[in-house]
Amino acid sequence: MRLSDAERVSRAIQTLSGRASLDVIVDRLYDLTEGTLELDRATLHRIARGKTQVARAIDSPEECIRLYFALMIVGCEQDVATVTIVEEGRAMLAGFIGEPLAALIFRDLEATLPKLADRLTLKEYLEEGLRLWLPK
Repeated sequence: MRLSDAERVSRAIQTLSGRASLDVIVDRLYDLTEGTLELDRATLHRIARGKTQVARAIDSPEECIRLYFALMIVGCEQDVATVTIVEEGRAMLAGFIGEPLAALIFRDLEATLPKLADRLTLKEYLEEGLRLWLPK
């Protein structure tokens, strides 16, 4: 699987990072995913800064999902507005897998997401999602 739109993922990472430094965000992503990301820190830095010329392969759909959940959690931790977290999450997912598939996924989530109107509830939901996707 390759990043379908690395530039859009870069913008989402920057938005979800709030005011935190990129080093802090990258470290937090690795903490949240318990070191299961195959992307090295330098590549993740390049993607976040929009400097990658060729989208690096993400080795599995599971890794893509773990990175998605971790970035959304970072947005919650950085006090990004809940509506922004959801919007950037959808854009980021589309950047990973393409808009048609992301639209299908988010259509299914629309029944759940309105219940997650506050950041704390959204963060708990995302943490549970990430736990389900971490290797056992």
